[in-house]
Amino acid sequence: MTVLLAQMAESLSLDVAFLESIIAQASHLYRKAEIKKRDGGTRPIFIPAPELRLLQRWLLRTIVARLPVHACATAYVAKKGTLDTASPHRKNAFVVRLDVKQFFPSITAKDINVYWRRRRSVFPAEWTSNDLKIFTKLVCRRGRLTIGAPTSPSLSNALCIELDLMLSVMAEHRELAYSRYADDMFFSSGSANDLQGLEGEVAKYLTGLAFPFGLKLNKDKTVLMHKGAQRRITGLVLTDDEKVAAPRELRRKIRAMLHQIDKLTKLDMSRLAGLLAYLKGVDPAALDSLQKQFPRQTRAALHPAERSAIISMLQRERGLRERLRKIAARRAATA
Repeated sequence: MTVLLAQMAESLSLDVAFLESIIAQASHLYRKAEIKKRDGGTRPIFIPAPELRLLQRWLLRTIVARLPVHACATAYVAKKGTLDTASPHRKNAFVVRLDVKQFFPSITAKDINVYWRRRRSVFPAEWTSNDLKIFTKLVCRRGRLTIGAPTSPSLSNALCIELDLMLSVMAEHRELAYSRYADDMFFSSGSANDLQGLEGEVAKYLTGLAFPFGLKLNKDKTVLMHKGAQRRITGLVLTDDEKVAAPRELRRKIRAMLHQIDKLTKLDMSRLAGLLAYLKGVDPAALDSLQKQFPRQTRAALHPAERSAIISMLQRERGLRERLRKIAARRAATA
């Protein structure tokens, strides 16, 4: 019995034979689903069966979450997010976004093996190649990472550590800012000339990696953004006064929901609370403005314990306004 198998059996109180059966058929324990893409198309994802997902989450907590990640990687990292991706670029007038094609499926079990051989010190010291074999079978589907497995996001970050290191050094040499959010890489500069030839240079770096070996750019998605037009990074806007802000359409959506807060369903109220929490993390100034404009509404959304009383008050006020409008209309009609 391997060290990893023994640890899982003890920690999860599961029979070894049961674990071995899951490991043996792991690639077949997925259900295919489709999720909508921003362009209106769909993307296939593979959702692991509950018993496989249980083991993957254990591996995520116990092994994967402890693997080192480069500081330039901002997705799937605790206490980091879209604001950390955008902030390094806020003072630069020109931004290039490069997209990695088929990011998760391009990372393979072979890449994990190479990573393990080169960086064995980040894994448990007592692991052997048999432990790694079990690990790769559980985190890969048909030898590749997949969208849907809970281990894929953090594991992709760990496996891209040398890529991020090489690109950050290259960016520093060219006096560029660099950050990566999953499959999106962002470079920026004060001059468009500094970004010339960047796509080709990054493509060469990708082909020279020992791991992950199969990454390629989706050149159709390369975008050059500049000051004076809208510069968006992970959904956030770089303003001309060198700040990062939530997009205008998001603020309008939240404002409209606050106007109608006493008519929202429970699901819509939950969505509003989530949007306000997101705004607090990425654009505190915008949230502060909304709280000043809609003090009771934002409080109702953010404080569930006070929600019922505030909503009742707002509904009574709305009813009173409607009655007053009807009275004024009748008087105007008879005048």
